[in-house]
Amino acid sequence: MEELPDSITSLCNLQTLDINHCRLKSLPESVTSLKKLRFLDVSHNPIEEPPGFITKLGSLQTLDVNNCMKLKSLPESVKDLDNLKMFDFDDCPLPEELPEDFGALTQLRYLSLGGTGIKVLPDSCTKLINLEFVHLFDCEVPKEVSNWTKVRRFDKYKTETPMGLGKLVCLEELMYGVREKLANGTEGVEELRNLNRLEDLSIMNLQNVKDPTDAKRANMMGKRSLLMLRLCWSWRHVQEESSSDMMSEQKNSCGFQVQVPLQPHSGLRHLEIINFIGSNLPTWMHALPRLKSLILQNCNGMQQLPAAIGQLQHLTLVELGGLEQLKSLDIGGFPSSKDLYLSRIPSLEDMCCTSDPCPRFQNLYIEDGRKLAEIHLIPCLKSLRLINIGHQVVNSVGRNQTSLTSLELKNVNELVYFPVSILQNNRNLGHLSIIGCSKLQGFRVNEDQENGNEFTLVSPELFIGAGSLQKLVLTNCPVLKFLPDL
Repeated sequence: MEELPDSITSLCNLQTLDINHCRLKSLPESVTSLKKLRFLDVSHNPIEEPPGFITKLGSLQTLDVNNCMKLKSLPESVKDLDNLKMFDFDDCPLPEELPEDFGALTQLRYLSLGGTGIKVLPDSCTKLINLEFVHLFDCEVPKEVSNWTKVRRFDKYKTETPMGLGKLVCLEELMYGVREKLANGTEGVEELRNLNRLEDLSIMNLQNVKDPTDAKRANMMGKRSLLMLRLCWSWRHVQEESSSDMMSEQKNSCGFQVQVPLQPHSGLRHLEIINFIGSNLPTWMHALPRLKSLILQNCNGMQQLPAAIGQLQHLTLVELGGLEQLKSLDIGGFPSSKDLYLSRIPSLEDMCCTSDPCPRFQNLYIEDGRKLAEIHLIPCLKSLRLINIGHQVVNSVGRNQTSLTSLELKNVNELVYFPVSILQNNRNLGHLSIIGCSKLQGFRVNEDQENGNEFTLVSPELFIGAGSLQKLVLTNCPVLKFLPDL
C-alpha cells in the first residue's frame, strides 16, 4: 500500500491505526481528522519527511516510526503532543537531533535512541519527569537527571554517567559507569547507595574505584531485589596493567579489596565479572546459594577457580572466556550445572574431577584450548562442541564419553583420522558435524595406529554404533578421501 485511503481517515472515532511494513512515503493531511487517535504505528515505511500536521493529533499516546530508514528528521516542534507516552524512533539512522521543545512531552514514559544519529539531548529533556525507560546508547545526556525520579531502566554507552542518578530510587535496571572523581573528590560508586530497587546492575570502569571504603558506600548488601550483577573493569585498563613492568601483586590486591565490599545480597541469581586482573575471586562467592549462572570474561590473572564454586547447589551455567592463565579446571561437584562454556583458554592443560559428586554438565563448549589433552568422563554429557583445539582431545572423547547425542568438531587442524570409538561408545549420537578440519582424511579404527589402510578404515562391521545418526555434516575438509559404510 503506497497511499492511505481517505476512507480510513474518515473514521472519526478511530483510536488505533497500525500501518507498519507498508510502502507509504507520506501520510495524507486528512489524518488530522482522527481526533481520537491514541495509537499510530507507521514503522518500517519509506517515509522521508515527517508531516508537520501529525503534531495536531493531541490525543496521541503512542507514535511509532521505528525502522523508517529514509526518515530524514523528526518534526521541528512536538509540544502539542502533550499526551504522548511512547515515541519510538529506534533504527532511524538519519535524524541527528531532537526538537528543542522535546522536554514539553512531560507524559513521555519511553525514550530510546538506538540506531539513530542523535548525539545530544536538548536541555529541555530534564523536564521529562515521567520517564520510566531510557536507552541512550552513545548520546550525551543533560548533566543533571535528578528530575527523572520515575526511571526504572537506564542504559547508556560510551558517555560519562550523568549527575543525579543517586536520586532515581525507582531504578530497576542500570548500567553505571564509575567516574574518575566527582567534583567533591569522592568516587561515583557512592551514588548507588540508595538505589535499593535494582534488579539488574552493571558497574563499569571499576578501575576508577581506588578505596574499598568507597566501594562499601555503594550498599550492595542493601539491594535485596538484585538478581543480576556485572562487575566490569575497562579493557584498556587490563592492557595497560598487563604491559606494565610494575609488580602486579599490589594491583591485584587493590582490585580484590575493591571487590570484597561489593558483596551482593545472598539472593543473587546471575553474576558476571569482566576484565578483572587479579588472581583471586572474593571469598563471598560461596555465600551466593541461589546463584544460577557465573560468567568470567578476560580475567587474565586467574589460574584456578575457587573450590567453593563447585558446591553452589543451584548453579546451572558456568562460562569462562579469556582466562589466559587458567591451567587447571576441577569440574568435580557442580551438582546442578548443565552448561559449561570455555573459550580463549590457551594455558588450560587439565580438566580434572577431584571431588564428588561427578559433574552433571549436559552441554560442553571448548574453544581455543590447544594445550588441553583430555576430557575426563562426564556421565551426563549430551552435547559437545570443540573448536580450535588439539586432536588429542578428540581421541579422549572416544575413550571417555558414552552419552553424547551431538558432537561438533571445528578447526581441529591436526586431526587426520576421526576415531571410530566415538561412534561405537556413544550409541545415541544423532548429530555429527566436522567442519574446517584441513587434514582430515577419514575414519580410523584404532586411534593409536600410526599406519592405516583404506580397508581397515572403512570396514563396515565396526560401525554398529552409527545407526542412530540423523545428521552428518562434513564441511571444508579438503583432503577427505573416504567415508565408512554407515
